[in-house]
Amino acid sequence: MFAGNIDRISSEDIETVNSVHPSDILNRATGVHIQTNNGMESLPALRSPVLTGPGAAGAFLFLEDGIATRSAGFANNNGLSELNLAQAGSVEIIRGPASAVYGSNAVHGVLNVLTKAPSDEGEVSLLLGPNERYQLQGTVGQDMGQHGVSGNFQAIDDGGYRDNSGFSSFKVNGRHDYEEGKDSISTLISGFILDQDTAGFISSDDNGGECYSSDYSGKNLYKDRDAMEKNCDVDAYRKWSSVRVASHWQRKLSEETQLSITPYFRSNQMEFSQHYLPSQAIEENSHYSFGVTSQYYWNIDPKDSGCYGVRRRVDQRGTDTNPVKT
Repeated sequence: MFAGNIDRISSEDIETVNSVHPSDILNRATGVHIQTNNGMESLPALRSPVLTGPGAAGAFLFLEDGIATRSAGFANNNGLSELNLAQAGSVEIIRGPASAVYGSNAVHGVLNVLTKAPSDEGEVSLLLGPNERYQLQGTVGQDMGQHGVSGNFQAIDDGGYRDNSGFSSFKVNGRHDYEEGKDSISTLISGFILDQDTAGFISSDDNGGECYSSDYSGKNLYKDRDAMEKNCDVDAYRKWSSVRVASHWQRKLSEETQLSITPYFRSNQMEFSQHYLPSQAIEENSHYSFGVTSQYYWNIDPKDSGCYGVRRRVDQRGTDTNPVKT
């Protein structure tokens, strides 16, 4: 747990939870509320309202090893679905506005998923859950001195808690690390596929009673336990796939300075039924982008630079007393 607006979910928590939906693991952090919707869809909130539709599209920045999963302006409020949270090394969270540092999509916060470094390990697990859920996932890796390789995969088949609302998803990550002298290179390839039957909204007399009819009025429909499991939009669906590739090169220039350059490529395709509109039209969208990010790191010693530092007086119990500027 971190103070202020920064938090971090550890690898131990991630391994314990074995998440299916983003909410399973991210809601363990304070100030974070991820609401699970149909299938793999979700609505995020990071010290913010739960935003929907266009209002959520550019409000949160989702990163994988520091690289955004989408370009600015091509956001999607379901973007957490394509990140392999169940097999991440850790997750960094910045709650609240952070656009000055991270860019235009960080209006309400940032989620950065950090992948695991390669190591000598290998395991496969099969987990069973409610609603005929089958979750198969595995990891394999090898550390070979200067080189290290690893691969992770997660396959889920879920029947859904409502009628005709199941989904199948597949996520895969491959990582290669290389280090020699002052140079280190880390290359990551990520893929995601989703085939989802989407459940629509519930009303008290759906489809003229052909699908189901409730004894409760619209404002009291939440009391009808049977209605919660009904789905009258049997034709609603979402098909989604994405691929991301990034190679992070870092050189140590001196004891205090480092330079890093990261070229990347992103591809995303989606097709879904707009079941929430009277037309129920089919929308198709895609996003292809590539770019390069660069960073220059300089560790400054406050004593040498003449900047103000903070020295704390600590009493014998180890408790901070008043800070003193030096």
